[in-house]
Amino acid sequence: MAEEYVTWFKAITMVSGLDYPTWIMFFKNGLAGNLWDKIYNSEIVPGNDTEKDFQEWCKKACILDYNWQMACAEWGGTVNNSGRVSRSTQEKPVAATKPKFSRDPNAMDVDQAKREGCCFGCGCYGCH
Repeated sequence: MAEEYVTWFKAITMVSGLDYPTWIMFFKNGLAGNLWDKIYNSEIVPGNDTEKDFQEWCKKACILDYNWQMACAEWGGTVNNSGRVSRSTQEKPVAATKPKFSRDPNAMDVDQAKREGCCFGCGCYGCH
């Protein structure tokens, strides 16, 4: 998906006569939101000024999109145009379940005791 966007974008910008900072601005605005987020959350974010920066934006978008496509293929889903994953109904991996937090009924509620001004030792008010 990103490769098609990069190819299309480069074809348009070559005849536009715009400078690189403008190209980069338009390129970023056209990226899918999740891809834009991944690039900005990566360790090294490309610059916004030169042809090298523009090439880095294109390269990073393609690499991250490719990695996402491979992860989805391994996970058993496909990616639609919005970047969301749709899962096949045949093979679903078993999701790990979180253990439910259960409160110990015999535990002392320290926060409530602090709010009420109780002493932790004797339970009286005002002696702490």
